[in-house]
Amino acid sequence: MKPKHPGRSGPRSLCAAEGVLVALRRCSLDEAFIDIVETAKRHNVAPLGLADALVAIAENDLPRHFDDDVIAAAHRAWGGLLGRLSSNTAPGFHLAGTAAGAEDEERQL
Repeated sequence: MKPKHPGRSGPRSLCAAEGVLVALRRCSLDEAFIDIVETAKRHNVAPLGLADALVAIAENDLPRHFDDDVIAAAHRAWGGLLGRLSSNTAPGFHLAGTAAGAEDEERQL
């Protein structure tokens, strides 16, 4: 998978994804990292691909180059949290395809 943004490397996406989870879950960076890795293992997807997808979803910028399994895993794991974020943002902001109450939602704020 080639990143849409050439300046965003795998490690940069991972750091950004950790930041997204820290903001959404109010957890530590270490907990966010573990969450990404465990979610990737649980869904049999690459952690860096999952991190890149999470950042793209948070940016509301889902390009077509993502694997469907990676996007589905991100939505199942964090869609509810991202959906709550969209209800607290400025008018016109929309996170397409988020699934509040998704089957894999295991985290609560």
